[in-house]
Formats: sequence, C-alpha cells, structure tokens
Amino acid sequence: MPCVPLLARKPYLGLLAFCFPPMLIAFVLGQDAPLLPVVIGTSYLLMCRKKDVAAGLVLSIVAIKFQYLAILLPLLLFSRKFRLLAGCALGCICLAALSALVIGPSQIPTYFRFVHDFEIHSGYGSANPTLMVNLRGFLTGIGHSAYWQIFTLLVALLILVLGLASSRFARTPRKQGLAFALY
Repeated sequence: MPCVPLLARKPYLGLLAFCFPPMLIAFVLGQDAPLLPVVIGTSYLLMCRKKDVAAGLVLSIVAIKFQYLAILLPLLLFSRKFRLLAGCALGCICLAALSALVIGPSQIPTYFRFVHDFEIHSGYGSANPTLMVNLRGFLTGIGHSAYWQIFTLLVALLILVLGLASSRFARTPRKQGLAFALY
C-alpha cells in the first residue's frame, strides 16, 4: 500500500480529505457517512496484514449504515473471506446486543416502526433531498427525483456486479487494491 508510508511521513495530507467540500457539507449536516471510509480503510489495512477476524470486527461498525453491508457482505462471501465474515458477524451481534441493552429489548420494534414511518413521511422536519450528499440528492438536483428508487437500485446492482467481477480476479496484492477501490 504505497499511500500508507506517505501518510506516515506527512500525516497532515490525510487531514486534507476532510477539506473536501462534500465531506464538509456532510459533517455540517450531521451525517456519519464520512467516517465510513475510515472504517472500511482500517478494515482493509487489517485484511492486508492478514488479520481477517480483526478486520471483520472493524468492518462491523459499518452496520451504522447497513445498506453498505448489504453490498459488501455478498462480495466478501464471493471472495471467500470467511474469517473476515465471521469477525463481522461477531461484531454485528455484539453491536446489536449493546443496542438492545442500551434501549431495552421492548424498544427494538419501536425502532423499526420509526424507520418505516420516517420513509413514509419523507423524513421528519421536512428533510430536503436537495441537501443530501448522496445519489438521491444528486437525482433531485438534476430533476429526476421521481425515479430515485429505480436509479438507486440500478447503481447498487452496478456496484455489486463490478465488485463481484473484481473479487473474482483479485488474487494478487495489486489486484486486491483495485478490488478494494471498486468496493
């Protein structure tokens, strides 16, 4: 991984990523998505160091945005990264148990009702899709908001197909880096 020694010598270069305008907007809007590349990158670094279970445990933090796990887990399964998947499953179970302990088991169905109602009412407090730093915000901005669910499904399928194709051929460390970039 050629970038790691560079960042070790000049750590301020890594902080420049937080000056990227979409990253700043996401932080200002209270989004946690900018933290996900850090988590996924850490998991990848651990995977490169042959610490697959630890990489899976770190990757389980991505469960805060579970739609990313829906794409990553099939790709890891297809890549036969079973130890990493076991670590991820263990981490997800621990996070679910901790969540149930914090809110109480009786509140778990309430959470799922809240998520369901949130989507039906297009968010509480009139969430403005044009302010979203994601595919939905982009589609709303260019005037295709009526079809955002179809476009999202197509983009997810495209990412899944690219990921499956790259994981199928990623056997050398250099190709693994390319596969990681596609994920």
